[in-house]
Amino acid sequence: MLDTLLESLITFGRVFLGMFCLGLCVFVHELGHFLAARKRGLLVSRFSIGFGPRVFGWTRGGVDYRLSLIPFGGYVALPQLADMGELEGDNEGSESFGNSSQDLPKISYTDKMIVSVMGAVFNLLLAFILSLALWAAGQEISRSFSQTKISVVPTVENEEGTEIPSPAAQAGILTGDSITHVDGVAISDWQDLSSRIVTGIKRTDEGLPLTELTISRNGETLEIPVTPILATKEGMRRIGVTQVLMLEVGEPIDASLTDQVQTGDTLVSINGVQDFGVQELPEILEKAEDSTALMTFSRNGNTFQVPISFEKVERAGGSFFYDFGLNLISQSDKVYPNPITQFSEKMEMMYLTLRGLLHRNSDVKVRNMSGPVGIIDNFQESVKYGLVPLGWLLVFVNINLAIMNVMPLPVLDGGHMLFATLAKLRGKPLPRVFMEKIQIAFAMFLFSFIIYVTFFDLGRVADKF
Repeated sequence: MLDTLLESLITFGRVFLGMFCLGLCVFVHELGHFLAARKRGLLVSRFSIGFGPRVFGWTRGGVDYRLSLIPFGGYVALPQLADMGELEGDNEGSESFGNSSQDLPKISYTDKMIVSVMGAVFNLLLAFILSLALWAAGQEISRSFSQTKISVVPTVENEEGTEIPSPAAQAGILTGDSITHVDGVAISDWQDLSSRIVTGIKRTDEGLPLTELTISRNGETLEIPVTPILATKEGMRRIGVTQVLMLEVGEPIDASLTDQVQTGDTLVSINGVQDFGVQELPEILEKAEDSTALMTFSRNGNTFQVPISFEKVERAGGSFFYDFGLNLISQSDKVYPNPITQFSEKMEMMYLTLRGLLHRNSDVKVRNMSGPVGIIDNFQESVKYGLVPLGWLLVFVNINLAIMNVMPLPVLDGGHMLFATLAKLRGKPLPRVFMEKIQIAFAMFLFSFIIYVTFFDLGRVADKF
């Protein structure tokens, strides 16, 4: 009972931290608008985290600082910039990109552009500051993830939950192969490999998904086309490969083995098998006689073999693990990616996602995206692995938030900039009625989108329990 309560409190704490992280990203974005507006002399009537009715807050200097009921973002109410009163719950008169409203003074085109863009700028500044901290701190990266040597699984699960033959195995790819290119683009690690397969846009003449791989095998380069399946309930492209495990000995070590193995010894093979993934390990061990695995280790350039007895231990829920009397952990290296590298990697990931969403040959769907619930869940999951992974995710979310907000769509900052530019080119304000209707229409579309992706976010979260 006590363990269950403690686990629940830990989970609640992680979720709360996830909500705080998302709120921090929104707060920094809106702070950029707020400070820019104050600096340019604009009227600010409200600073809100969330939309809709006020939950609590305070008023100071004529500004209503508040937390609102619907936690899907936030806003700074700028009556001289855009009439968003109906959407923000504000019925005060305002000016819509130059449409005068009673006593409000007009503002310049420069004011509008600076104030609109500063939200994104502040998100990028936060991402850059975090990148500097991550650069200094470094991060332990598993060697299984920092290279592209693969393990081929025999079967994969399709959208209907049926196990079918692995596309990679059917295409002749072997465990131990290294994938060097996906669809002609060089890749450097597992994240790059996975992202390019999932967001691929190639198809066969029959209209089936197609992934063209360049394989390195025993010094030979092979070009192998693979037909991915749409796997699991997410319906995303998979070819049936996992990372090759790269393991070493960690603490603790059973007393009976301390004279044979040491912390840091590198695992070379088990029962003569050098390359294998997590799904292949049970098959290798089932072939062992008397529940003894002959493990080959490397230490200071020398290899040696140790027969180690193991026990298959069942867990609640049907899962299991193997107890070898020693702790086999992933080999890892500490890396120090500079901010430019971090930004370029995150931008590349976002580009692939957006291209996948917009390209007609892609299998990426809107439902695969994450809304506020999914982002909070990702934050709370990253907390399990420490502050550095959490920092990397914060960098990614802030870059995404900056880019998404400068897209030229009504309601978003980029839409304000677009309409201000159109008004400037026309030489007169855009019609107020037109502005109100298009803002409301796109706001309804945006909220509908958030509700749609949240439905799938909740399903993904529920699947974990």
